[in-house]
Amino acid sequence: MKTTQLMLLGGAMVAFLACENENSAERLYDERMDELEDFVDSVETAVNRDANHDWSRLDSRFTRLTNEVKNLEPKVSDPDTEDRRKIAERYGEAKQKSVNQSQNNIETEAEAHLNNLESWWDEHKVRAEGTIEQRASNVGDDIEEAAEESMAWLEENFERLGDNIKERYQKVKADIED
Repeated sequence: MKTTQLMLLGGAMVAFLACENENSAERLYDERMDELEDFVDSVETAVNRDANHDWSRLDSRFTRLTNEVKNLEPKVSDPDTEDRRKIAERYGEAKQKSVNQSQNNIETEAEAHLNNLESWWDEHKVRAEGTIEQRASNVGDDIEEAAEESMAWLEENFERLGDNIKERYQKVKADIED
């Protein structure tokens, strides 16, 4: 009878440990899914406050969290792959919104700088008549700090500007230099 009892006890221990491991995997999976969802929630909140983010760092963390969840899926009885897919979709939408907002912000700022420069040029181009030396001297004397700041900003951000802004800037720059 002792052998039978030991076998039953041993079988119960194996079943208990297997159940405990499954519960542990389920718990860990749920924790990682919560962590992934919390991360995406915080990214969405951050994007709503400010468009500029370090997306390489955020993408790296998102990938790490997603891989942790994926690696646990075979160990749980009913992984919620649809929920994981929806979370990934939300992350992608937040990232795209941020990129769009950032580009819109650049365009808005570029437009303001370009309008400032064009207004300044319209007011001062009369002084740009005469010989090259006179024009250079007159324009150089008249260039204001705001126009200098706008030109510097436009030059620094030139590659990120839209084609229309680039063309307008190049025309004003060429007119000033002529």
